[in-house]
Amino acid sequence: MVVKLEEKGGKFCIRKRLYLLFQTKPYLLKKSMLEEEKVLIKKIVLKVKKLRREAEVSQRLMYYDTEINMGRLETGTHNINITTIKKICDYFHISLEEFFKGI
Repeated sequence: MVVKLEEKGGKFCIRKRLYLLFQTKPYLLKKSMLEEEKVLIKKIVLKVKKLRREAEVSQRLMYYDTEINMGRLETGTHNINITTIKKICDYFHISLEEFFKGI
């Protein structure tokens, strides 16, 4: 399939190219979004592990205190919602801003 692209100032319009690419191959967009999500979840998981280890809190104790299954969360295979992150921040007495610093 050949796609003609409009030119703007001698260069192909990037938006048009991306639009046409993802319109003809939408699975590429989904795949790239999934990869970005995986990277973000991995960073969040590492931050939670770091906080928990620094505070010397076991997964079991944290579960009893917060009702958050840390074993499941720390595998990084599930999405983490913002309310869960807020509970974790409250547990460790840090703000959401501090939590996301460096992520």
